[in-house]
Amino acid sequence: MKSVMLLMVGFLFQQTLLFAVDTKVTAPWSGNSGIKPFCAITIPGNAGKQALPGKGSVGSVRYFMPKSIQLEINSKSQANDLAIPTLTEPQTLTATVKTLVGNLTQMKIYFESSDDLEVTPSTANLETLSSGTFLNYDLTVKSTSTPKNAGGSWVRLRVSYLPDFEALKAAVSSDLVTYSNEVQRKQLLKSIEGCKAKQQMDIQAIRFFYPDKK
Repeated sequence: MKSVMLLMVGFLFQQTLLFAVDTKVTAPWSGNSGIKPFCAITIPGNAGKQALPGKGSVGSVRYFMPKSIQLEINSKSQANDLAIPTLTEPQTLTATVKTLVGNLTQMKIYFESSDDLEVTPSTANLETLSSGTFLNYDLTVKSTSTPKNAGGSWVRLRVSYLPDFEALKAAVSSDLVTYSNEVQRKQLLKSIEGCKAKQQMDIQAIRFFYPDKK
């Protein structure tokens, strides 16, 4: 099975603004940018953490939270056989939502597409998904009468959810290798507590792109 997986950025900027970035990956390649979750702090030095592009001094790094969720979109078609669906020949994709840390709640799952495609179902709601468990959704994709534009033909999996803040705090507190700076680790834990107090939702998304075939 060919996987197209991209874990998108969703993090809390200055502890007030939450946003997610959706980056293009063309099927049937696989990619993993790594989630850089919503609560984060900048620290001096270089301890093998993520660099802050364009911000701070040289050597500035950012402590990020453990990944809470993993998203995938899979196709059973081989690379050379993967083609854009038609009205008479729809295709099936499998969308996977998996929890990595804690129990995720208030989940709203959206299945979206470019204008030249139609995907069903379009939404799904889930009250709780327990830690370490996953759900698969079979998606039917067919073409529409709208021509493809320059953005290509794609299907998107987008999920909003409430993280398990206590589980995130426990994961940070117990990982003294990744979060080796005690002072900054405590600041990150304080940031998580602030997110918890606000009941801050997170958003993650990936897109599956059909390859252009001339």
